[in-house]
Amino acid sequence: MNKRNLLIGLVTGALLLTGCGDADELITNKQKNVTINATSEATDETVSTNNNTYETVGEVISIHDGSVSILTGDIMEDFKVSNVNINEIYLGQIVSVTKETDTDYSLMPYIIDDFSVRHTNMGNIIDRVDGEVLRIEEGNLIIQLKDGSELSASTGDENLIAYIADALNHSDNLTLEFDIVTFSKDSSYVLATYNQESKLSLIIDQLNRLDSGELEILASDNAGGQFVVGTKNPIKNFNLTDLTVGQSIDVYAEMIMESFPAQVKALRIDLLEDTPTGVTSLEYDVIGEVIEITGNEVHILSGDIVEIFDIDKEQLKTVYLGQTVKLFSKEGLLILEPYIIEDFSIRHTNMGQTINEFNGTVISIESKDNENFITIESDDQEMVVNYYGDILPQIDTFYEFESISFVPGEMMLSNFYNPESIITVTVTALDRADNGELMLLGTDKDGGEYHIGTSSPTVNFNLSELSVGDVLNVYADAVMESFPMQVQTTKIIKVTER
Repeated sequence: MNKRNLLIGLVTGALLLTGCGDADELITNKQKNVTINATSEATDETVSTNNNTYETVGEVISIHDGSVSILTGDIMEDFKVSNVNINEIYLGQIVSVTKETDTDYSLMPYIIDDFSVRHTNMGNIIDRVDGEVLRIEEGNLIIQLKDGSELSASTGDENLIAYIADALNHSDNLTLEFDIVTFSKDSSYVLATYNQESKLSLIIDQLNRLDSGELEILASDNAGGQFVVGTKNPIKNFNLTDLTVGQSIDVYAEMIMESFPAQVKALRIDLLEDTPTGVTSLEYDVIGEVIEITGNEVHILSGDIVEIFDIDKEQLKTVYLGQTVKLFSKEGLLILEPYIIEDFSIRHTNMGQTINEFNGTVISIESKDNENFITIESDDQEMVVNYYGDILPQIDTFYEFESISFVPGEMMLSNFYNPESIITVTVTALDRADNGELMLLGTDKDGGEYHIGTSSPTVNFNLSELSVGDVLNVYADAVMESFPMQVQTTKIIKVTER
């Protein structure tokens, strides 16, 4: 059985060249600190940058505090974006830009499905050919292609010509790969050259987001060597959202620094396999929460362990992000189904601690050594609880509290909810987002319409049992003025009547 435990969250990726693809949502499950990347299904063969939904589609070329610079063709524009959104976007990534307010924008990864057809930013087709350099004439490379024909292509780079000539002088029958841009019948340009002898075959061990916003790959070879590879500049045959730990890649190295791990300046990175590497059978049942769905992979949190499983996509279409599920083997196949919770009055943390619920009013807050001591009046009694969260409740305010205990007699506040923030809505529509999150549309008594996600909030119902017509109390932490209004919430309670 080939099971692996997830050590890091997946991150989104960077692309250098444009091509066919479709829009992508990026939703962060802050509760689990996992970035979830969702790909929407294309309805047309090509998604145009003139789509009215987008301001533009382009490459992130720089990231600043509160804004990003996007390159579309040869035009660069700056967009004001929230820092939360910025931290979910990567340098070199192709994104779609959506206008949210008069001054603010949001970014979503733009997914390319087919890398067999590539273009420059100016729309010129890039062809990859195999061949040998026969000679160099006045800055032109005369290349003999695999079929025996000859191609004359300019490089515009004396260093590149010198590099190719030097390589040919030290190797017999050297075959190179060329990325060629053709402007006309008589005008071609060598965009890049790749030498098979400089190729590293590696296994991805870890994916990291640098402070600059670039995705960095930590990988190893069969001999145990460790390498660090940046992804901003190399040519790639994948979206960085496709990458997972355990996949095989070929890295064409322009330079390798003698360090540990070795720093690789890569010209090109090829993903050799994009199939998940989860288990194919189970000797036991797994019950846990779905925290990510990527391709055929489902990530399930059980206790404090995240396990990754390879599941048939048709099964995954019926599963929701944040849902409690049961995974088991049947006749050699992995079966994934909702796990129905009968009683929500008794709840536990992932580590098994009982979650206690009580109501009360905050009397005072004392902060000391990164620890907060909150005095709460509940049922005419005062109690002092520890709280380590960054956002504090307000004094003289009534809340619904949740607490856990690691030591008998000591309470640690784990969460609190303000009942004054409740928006009561009737569910009018349900939809499964591309990342697997169950999204609901709801209407309040005044006709206001709200769009609400269900993957993160505490709920008192099974997601698979939610239906149109249900009445919900939604605790709104924030409401975006849009249509429908987007609600940020940490608690949704199903009620029987308005």
